[in-house]
Amino acid sequence: MAENNKTSALTVFVHVPKTAGSTVNAYLKRSGTLGATHIEAWVDDDVIAVEKLKSFDWVSGHVPFPHMRARLSANTSRPLRFFTLVRDPIKQLMSHYNWLIEIYHRGAAFYDGHPPRIKEISEAIRSANNDDPLDIIRQITAAPGLFLNQQSRLVFGEIPRTFGEQEFRERLEIYNMIATEKMLPDFIEKISGVPYEDERRENVSPYHFDKTIFESSVMKEFVKKHHAADLALYRYLSNS
Repeated sequence: MAENNKTSALTVFVHVPKTAGSTVNAYLKRSGTLGATHIEAWVDDDVIAVEKLKSFDWVSGHVPFPHMRARLSANTSRPLRFFTLVRDPIKQLMSHYNWLIEIYHRGAAFYDGHPPRIKEISEAIRSANNDDPLDIIRQITAAPGLFLNQQSRLVFGEIPRTFGEQEFRERLEIYNMIATEKMLPDFIEKISGVPYEDERRENVSPYHFDKTIFESSVMKEFVKKHHAADLALYRYLSNS
């Protein structure tokens, strides 16, 4: 039976898409504690949030950090322990682009569960020439809020102004742990208390295009210019 009115710290996972977050969620569910994934579905509903946060030990969602903190703080007085995970920016961008194709291949019920705008973007990407980096760039720039600097926007909320070490350090201090994919085993054990098993990966998708397209000089130049915040964040974490 769930314990209501808990006063212990609430573990909060800011789930950046395509960073092995589904695997993290799976370990949280296996931890023997109570929680919920995809809380973006109800985090803005005070009535639901207040009730759920009385008994949960952890929550996870695709919610930018400032909004996540504000909504949780408005509905519980419990301490909040923030965690997040990021990935090589080009690989994350490539994986997220691929995901917009993959959702169509997971069946009508899964696809139709997505918002109309996401299905519209998926259709455009599936109709594109995904062997041409310039065509891929056109698709990405048509939906910049979905693709460009997505990791930074979720981790920080507002894109850093300077990309300097001091700003990154100060703004990341709020996190109990922020890790890259290279630290996944330690991250999973710290957030869930469950030892990591390499074979237990969740939501791994096949690719629907040649991945080397994202390694082309044209794509790298585009990413360098338009994806700079994510590159800087990943570089800072990799060097820390």
